[in-house]
Amino acid sequence: MKISYHAGFDDSGELKKDLLEMSRDIFRLIDMSDDIKTIRVEKISNIIKLNKIADEIIILFGKLKELLPRAHQDPSYQEIEINEIEREISEIEQEMSNISDMIS
Repeated sequence: MKISYHAGFDDSGELKKDLLEMSRDIFRLIDMSDDIKTIRVEKISNIIKLNKIADEIIILFGKLKELLPRAHQDPSYQEIEINEIEREISEIEQEMSNISDMIS
């Protein structure tokens, strides 16, 4: 009695078709993987750019504070005005932080 070690396929045409479809799907997955890698690199690059811009804005806000003239008005009014400006700056910094968090 002879023992056979290969499996027979009744419909080799259907098998070829299935193999070709699987190969095509594999190539599509490879392309998608490459696209995802490219998107990740772009995302990291954009995050770095955004962080640099945010740091530059913070530095410019500091310089702006130094350049703004000091008002010689009623001290209580001046204090309210400074507090209001500082609050607005804090809100802007918070919004920038939120944007940075959303991107990463």
